[in-house]
Amino acid sequence: LGADIDGKLVLIAGGDGKGAEFKDLHDPVAANCRAVILMGRDSDKIDEAIGDAVPLIRVGSLIEAVEQCRAIAEKGDAVLL
Repeated sequence: LGADIDGKLVLIAGGDGKGAEFKDLHDPVAANCRAVILMGRDSDKIDEAIGDAVPLIRVGSLIEAVEQCRAIAEKGDAVLL
């Protein structure tokens, strides 16, 4: 997660995890992400797993998510959906 880029990741996450466990996200997100943009049904579960590792921003649509990414990302960063 993020090992092949010069900057950090801005992660767009959420939707329907179809029963997936998110507890293992904390450490890789803390190490590689600038922020996480949350949307969709499982956003609460992802929020709980990530905690305060990085800033979490909740949005209501993919358009809002992309707008937030544009505002947050810095040169060398990548956005991961």
